[in-house]
Amino acid sequence: MIRLPAVHDLLTAEPCGTGSPETRMPETQRPPPAQADTTQQRTGSSTHSPLPAGASHVIGVPPRRMTGAAAGTNGTRAISLPARYIGMPQGDLKSDPHHPGVLTDETGQPYVPIGDHYYAVRNDAANGTWRAVRLQDRATPGIPVRRDPEGQWRPHHEVGMRGGRPIPTRTQIASDLRATQASLHELTLRRIGQRQHIFDLRDMLRGHETFRDEARADLDAVRSERDFAQGMAGYYARQLERGDPEPSMRTGLERMTERIDIMTGGMAGLQRLVDQTATHIATLRTMITTTTAELEHTSESILRARQRIEELESISSDVE
Repeated sequence: MIRLPAVHDLLTAEPCGTGSPETRMPETQRPPPAQADTTQQRTGSSTHSPLPAGASHVIGVPPRRMTGAAAGTNGTRAISLPARYIGMPQGDLKSDPHHPGVLTDETGQPYVPIGDHYYAVRNDAANGTWRAVRLQDRATPGIPVRRDPEGQWRPHHEVGMRGGRPIPTRTQIASDLRATQASLHELTLRRIGQRQHIFDLRDMLRGHETFRDEARADLDAVRSERDFAQGMAGYYARQLERGDPEPSMRTGLERMTERIDIMTGGMAGLQRLVDQTATHIATLRTMITTTTAELEHTSESILRARQRIEELESISSDVE
């Protein structure tokens, strides 16, 4: 299965005016010409910046609804994200002290500025990137973003792609999607089989435990009977030692001795059954533990496959 990058073709390039990102401002934020000229004369630069990413906090940031895109590093082209990813920060935005360039709103949700908008993001530690996400659809993997050398946040497509592999085509995406769906089907069948195997093992375990308990009960009963026989044999032996001439005493001693030998042999057989059953029980419990771990691994693989399918479907729908 090929390893696809995050969304690439969904990133749209829009022409814009020349100038640096700091001096190009949306119309709704640009001061009147006279004011702007006066400000530049006093300070040598414009004091207005559409996206103060380096500020300690941004007071009262409203949801941005301006159009356009931030200028690219070459000053001629820009990169933007799909409109459905535009974020709606709650209240003031403050700099995240642990992540340079990242802002957090009053709820603690991180945001980054891209173009004329703020985008909700999450840290994808597994792939070493931030992702622009849709908070109303957390199942969607999101679009990888990162800061460029100039400190501007931009989408990228280098997640899981090393050595400059070419960007997959729509056909490759469809092929990967079919392969992942087939893998998901196989994993689902495997999970069904593992669950059934666990049920069967548990049934066998209950049967062995019942047999072990019955064997133990029989062993206790035979032991009690042997103890009684040993008591009777001792009584007959003492009577004979005292010189009791009653023939039944010797006959009773012989019969009890015989019964004791039989019951001792029976107890040894029952004990072997108990020990063997205990071994089978231990083996079944180990098999249940192992199969349960395999089931958990399969379930995790199913979850990853489903997430991959959602990611591929999202990429396929966003590719122009």
